[in-house]
Amino acid sequence: MRLLHPIKFTALYATLLIMWLSACNKQDDLETFVPDRVFTPTNVDVTSGDTTAAISWKASLFSAGQEVNYTVEVYDNKLFTGTPTYTTITDSVNIKVSDADLQVRKYYWARVKGNASASSSASILWANSSDSFRLTGEQLFLSINQDFLTESSVQLRWQPSPGFTKIVLSTGGGVGTDYVLSGADIAASQKVITALAASTTYTAEIFKGTASKGIVSFTTKSAVPTGPNVISVGPSDDLAAMLAVAVPNAVFVLAQGSLHIADAEVILPADASFTIWGHYGPNRAVIAFNGMRLPATAGTIKFENVDITGYQNNDPLGTKRNYIFNQSAANTTEAIVFENCIVRNLVNTPLRLQGSSQKSINYFTFSNCTIYDIGNNNSTGTYALIHSNVATGKINHIKISNSTLYQIGYSIILHNAAPSLSVLIENCTIDNSIGNGRYLIDYNAQSAGSIAITNTIIGKSLSPAATANGIRSTTAATTGLSYQVNNTAFASNPIPGILNYAGSNTDLFTDPANGNFLIKDATFVGRSTSGALKWRL
Repeated sequence: MRLLHPIKFTALYATLLIMWLSACNKQDDLETFVPDRVFTPTNVDVTSGDTTAAISWKASLFSAGQEVNYTVEVYDNKLFTGTPTYTTITDSVNIKVSDADLQVRKYYWARVKGNASASSSASILWANSSDSFRLTGEQLFLSINQDFLTESSVQLRWQPSPGFTKIVLSTGGGVGTDYVLSGADIAASQKVITALAASTTYTAEIFKGTASKGIVSFTTKSAVPTGPNVISVGPSDDLAAMLAVAVPNAVFVLAQGSLHIADAEVILPADASFTIWGHYGPNRAVIAFNGMRLPATAGTIKFENVDITGYQNNDPLGTKRNYIFNQSAANTTEAIVFENCIVRNLVNTPLRLQGSSQKSINYFTFSNCTIYDIGNNNSTGTYALIHSNVATGKINHIKISNSTLYQIGYSIILHNAAPSLSVLIENCTIDNSIGNGRYLIDYNAQSAGSIAITNTIIGKSLSPAATANGIRSTTAATTGLSYQVNNTAFASNPIPGILNYAGSNTDLFTDPANGNFLIKDATFVGRSTSGALKWRL
């Protein structure tokens, strides 16, 4: 092997040293490079919440050590035209904006540019956020309690908090009306607004100064029915006798606070089709009948805003009746509807189909109802809330929406000997229900067509032996945004896809033993999306 001559080796080493030093100098030059113009910042990103939004971006190239600062502008249009809604200058690469700077529930776009430094002029271009953003706003309003919503008034409630100043009420995007909040309103955390129009959708927004702290929409109830088919029923009139001879499509209007009783079963006339409509307000008319019998053919039978009790004469110390409908005779009915009603205190059930004759109801609906103390014997329960266990009894479509159900002793639906076409339970709160060995919904080997449970909370079961069950059917149930508490105790047939709440019904609800299901756990993720609307937080 030939060795390099010492002189040649020394020359090679010197050459390599010069090359290395040159490279180091170039790197130093690169790191200390000062551009004539500040580079445009990049990657503008916005993360928004209820009252604040964080705007961030990547610093301009070669800005380290150059004392570069940035102008941030926020616009209410993506073309960035007109005057910016918000402007600031910062030497950071992120800022926060709040509801003191921007309106809540309004869409905005952000852009950033590098400002001139001591040695460089400002960047020519702006870096824009790729998407819009908005502050969702605090929601300190509570849901509207349907019990205090009438055709001309509403009770607005909110979470206790100091500093509220006014409520703005508007319809259809029109100019809002201001309602200044008094000290009494603020202390009570509620305000009743009157002189509203019937069947009208309103939006209410509550403010602390100029900052919006909640928004809620509601639709007032329908006006008192009028027309040749409307019959006003006085407190002393015999409603049962009127129903027995009712002409098709009659509407019976009941006064607030009135009581209507019948000790004998009410036999409805042929082709019965009527509405029993109670005046809206805090004191519903009460119906204390001993059941009704459907004719061979019936149209739509509707109960709206009435209180139906099983107690004879509405006396809690008296006899408790068994049914509203206990149908054994042949019958075909288009619909039975309970709208904004209270249904309570029945030994057995509001609806039972029994016997060997064919019976069919096309639609059966509970909407905006409160239903409790049904078939509750503190064991297995007597009858389901909707009960048909004969092949001759069929309900095609069952819907329970925006309703509160508790102390239901047997189950919610028993329809185990004939198929249905659809079952929907949505926006409901169910607690202290389902007895030993019973099912929330029981079709056994029958098809329900479809079973959907959405935006619903399943509270504690009413099974002393902890043997309540979920859903039994050949139809697979689907769920969405629905939860069950940890003392639901389903022994079998769990509800597929339901979400678990880590606490008990008493952890979640204010006072479930006494029928107050207002959500008290402010950390519950479903507090504003699940359960009956009036209980949401």
